[in-house]
Amino acid sequence: MKKRLLLNALLITTALFSGCGNSSDVEEDDRPLYTIKVPETQNGYELKVSKDKAHFGDNIDVTFAVKDVNREVDSVKLGDTDITTSFYDGKYSFQVSKDVAFTVNLKDYLIDLGNDYFKWDIELNQNEISLSGDSSRPGKMKINANNTSYMSIFKYEITSSSEYVIPKDAISVSYTYKHDTNLINGIILDFDLSKLHTGYTWLVIKCVNGNTSGQSAVIKNRITVIK
Repeated sequence: MKKRLLLNALLITTALFSGCGNSSDVEEDDRPLYTIKVPETQNGYELKVSKDKAHFGDNIDVTFAVKDVNREVDSVKLGDTDITTSFYDGKYSFQVSKDVAFTVNLKDYLIDLGNDYFKWDIELNQNEISLSGDSSRPGKMKINANNTSYMSIFKYEITSSSEYVIPKDAISVSYTYKHDTNLINGIILDFDLSKLHTGYTWLVIKCVNGNTSGQSAVIKNRITVIK
């Protein structure tokens, strides 16, 4: 009789603990569940999200990259919000608050050699770089800034549409100065030939006078690397 009572007590205790364990392991999330949609067809670019469904307040990581060497991003929208300039090194994140869908538009690169403030040096620059060290196609290019007002701070950002042909770490930049002053009147781009590969790329150079507003340019040019 005592053995039967002890066995029953053990069974009841086991059932109680087992029931408690199951209830604590399953936590229902009563927050609304939303959908994150990316374009099904992605021509010339790649956009990925960390989740395609998420609860209210969850964080979503986004990666974006243009894959077509001849095209650049025109706009990236999250719902009705333009997030084109919100990416840092191709990454962006946001918190979910509703169903959302991404839309992406690309556009063809067009040559733009600058404006009155910042201009591609046509006389010095060739659109070709020779890996053989051909002096007529040197691994140097120049941006002139002769018509800017007082400029001791030259802000620039350089991107290459093909990191294979001309990677960013193959470009070093030095300043040129007005005679006997500390005023900058241009930059020289020096290319490390050992890091280049034959092919072509679009160089995009954003230039800004850091001493005053309103003096800027976005220079775009197609550069070919030959043997």
